[in-house]
Amino acid sequence: MDAEDWLPSEIERLNACADSDEVVRDIEQLLLQTDTFDYVFQLRTRLAILYKRQHQCDLAIDQYTILIALNADEPRYYYDRGSVYQLLSNFEQARADFEKALALEEDPAYYHNLGIVCKHLNDTATALHCFDAVIRLRGNDATAYNERAEFHLWMGNEEAALADLTASLELNQEEDYIFYERAHLYATRKQYELAIQDYSAAITLNDTHASYYLERGYYYEMLERFEQSILDYQKALELRPSWSLPYNNRGNLYMEIKQYDRALQDFNTAIELNDQDALYYHNRGFVYQLMGKWELAVQDYYRCLELEPGRTQIYYNMMEYHLERGEHNWALQVCRQLLKNDPDDCEHYMKMAHILLELKRYDEIECFAQHVIDHEPDHDQAYNIIGLAHYRRGHLKQALLYYNRAIELVPTMEIYFRNRALVYKNINKPTEAARDRMTADRLRRYRHLSPVPDNTK
Repeated sequence: MDAEDWLPSEIERLNACADSDEVVRDIEQLLLQTDTFDYVFQLRTRLAILYKRQHQCDLAIDQYTILIALNADEPRYYYDRGSVYQLLSNFEQARADFEKALALEEDPAYYHNLGIVCKHLNDTATALHCFDAVIRLRGNDATAYNERAEFHLWMGNEEAALADLTASLELNQEEDYIFYERAHLYATRKQYELAIQDYSAAITLNDTHASYYLERGYYYEMLERFEQSILDYQKALELRPSWSLPYNNRGNLYMEIKQYDRALQDFNTAIELNDQDALYYHNRGFVYQLMGKWELAVQDYYRCLELEPGRTQIYYNMMEYHLERGEHNWALQVCRQLLKNDPDDCEHYMKMAHILLELKRYDEIECFAQHVIDHEPDHDQAYNIIGLAHYRRGHLKQALLYYNRAIELVPTMEIYFRNRALVYKNINKPTEAARDRMTADRLRRYRHLSPVPDNTK
């Protein structure tokens, strides 16, 4: 009897065993006892797989490297080693192995992984070529279209993603999550009716996903189909009673239709279920604000800012609170924080200019309004408020220049003519002042609400 006749049965036994450290040790011992080519291949292949499953990636790579040295024409070993490099985020090495495997044999799995690796390396052209090859090789495979759709979405190519998801659904209409993905894509494109159709198809296939009902309910709400929206939110809560988000969304809906007491109940429940979400305090605070309960609103706004200091809308609401109470210095502090958190919104700069006007800090107004003009050269209100600031400081010539520009931009604003009329009066041009007052009177019937009227006499 040959000395290694017992090895095939032992290898068969080990192959039948579940993965374990003991199996690893047994294989390592067997490798010390044989140099027969076929046995070595079988044992090292199993050992490499075991190391990979145990996340001993360096040991797995060593085994695949040995296997490649023993048989450099076997593409599977390059692919398997590349997969381990991919797990380690060593994408350059993974790419080299996948490309070598493909040089030996075209396989959709090789193209698939190479596409993912090239995506990580920002080689989008090669990645797309790989996903195209997967579809070419697999033919009518819905999964291949799904994967390419995901890549197109990552690239921001919504049209191509939509086409691939549609192609996938033409091949297989039994996967609810594909309808769900396409619904989400339709929704981002504001095609809400189509989104609702796909959410409905997903629900028909699988009516146990609360998120399907939640999202369909949201887009019913966007279309002002409030009764259907409420039913979907309720169904989502039946499926996941401890989920806070449906309560928040339904609360927003009730707020939209001015049922503030119901909105308040839902936001209270959302907060009971999850008291660490700033959004819920924001929304409840806004309901309190709409109900005129400013003290309660402010409490929620402060709690919101504790959880999420960068939430810009809260600062805006807090600023409105202080302005309503005539607390302009407090409003000024809040507005400064608003500008710090959101420095790109010109309307925040205009708000700062208005507050400074109320505080009679005229010399500070121009820099904020000028910032608006620098970014929006045709912002008539910015010219008007700079004109006001100069007028209040007695800089009549400068005031006139800014009022002229405001009127040039919007010649139908009554208050601009009234403001300029005051300048003409103070520089002893009664004819021009009278003409502007007449124009203002003529515009009265079409008057827009002025951003900053000037009642200085």
